[in-house]
Amino acid sequence: MAITDDGIRVWVDDDQLIINQWQGQTAGLVYRNHALRYGTHTGRVAYFDAAANAMANVNWAVKK
Repeated sequence: MAITDDGIRVWVDDDQLIINQWQGQTAGLVYRNHALRYGTHTGRVAYFDAAANAMANVNWAVKK
């Protein structure tokens, strides 16, 4: 999940794009359900801010 006030992209592992909200927008929640296998993973986040009040927050949860 990501909360951002402008554009954000989130990738996991082999550059698998799971969040693609690359646009100017007011603050909002973007949620994607993406199952990962047990183990270590890599992640990458790209973000841009079009105007004042920059904010980007990326979180994930483990489902048991």
